Amino acid sequence: MKGAARRGGGTPKEDAMATMLIMPQDWPKRLHEWVAVERGYFDEVGLAYRFRGSPPEWDELRPGGFVRQAHEAMVATEPTGFCDCSWGVLVSTGAGAGRFIPDFHTEAHVCIYARPDAGITTPSDLAGKPIAVSELTGSHFSTIEALERHIDRQDIHLHFTTARHSDAAFYTRLKELLEGVVPAANLLDIPHGPLRQIAEHHGMRLILEGTFKRLNYFSVAIPDPAIRRFVQAMRLAQDELDRRPDDYLHYLWREVPRLEKLFQARIDPRRIIDSPRLVFTPFDAGEFARTLAWLDERGLSRRMVTRDYARLAARA
Repeated sequence: MKGAARRGGGTPKEDAMATMLIMPQDWPKRLHEWVAVERGYFDEVGLAYRFRGSPPEWDELRPGGFVRQAHEAMVATEPTGFCDCSWGVLVSTGAGAGRFIPDFHTEAHVCIYARPDAGITTPSDLAGKPIAVSELTGSHFSTIEALERHIDRQDIHLHFTTARHSDAAFYTRLKELLEGVVPAANLLDIPHGPLRQIAEHHGMRLILEGTFKRLNYFSVAIPDPAIRRFVQAMRLAQDELDRRPDDYLHYLWREVPRLEKLFQARIDPRRIIDSPRLVFTPFDAGEFARTLAWLDERGLSRRMVTRDYARLAARA
């Protein structure tokens, strides 16, 4: 699917790099990009874009790979971007992978499940127990933040699963939990989402849940006016979802048959009714500084070579 043609006399390579590639991740399912395409909001705001859903290989449950590295490589070579946790986005952009959009954040959900035979019934029982996460992604950072309210930092033990792409990373953590590779895993699923339903179908226990912020970051090749138009389209999409949420539930349900087959579990799509929201509260310099301090204290910001808010935040 293609948006409005780009005007101007650039070379084909320049034109391609200026045309934003919008590629929403399959899970956790944020609906705004799909709504903006269906309702024509990208065209309405004058954004030149290409739209591509996640390719099938992103779902392959093969070990190996590093999601953070794969995303950064794509941002470096294509005019695209990703939505990821605020901690990880600061690390990636500070390491040279694009700029983040400070105008809004996406609400995301921590949900740590444990095996019924692991002797884990409360968050404090997770002390010293391996928890499946994907390194330097939302599952990694949010697990630390959530568990520090319950146990000492040195008692948080993380088990890093490997997957090259984000969708496979979500499914791999669930797979290792179900197979008993780990006693617990952070599934990062929305309330009543398919991964939660699968875990509960197989007897897994919800131990801890909460929320955190995800930010968008995009290639530096995408100019500020395009970022501004993307933000405008996202605001229109959120307004539309507030008015008519039921009209777009089919986008939440489209993964259900494949996941039922993959994990041999029944999923009730009627329970999947809440998609992640966009909150148009700026991620300002003060929050940037607080997030950096959190990363520094835990030794998680070492890859950053730039720490200047003005350089890393896109001017939408």
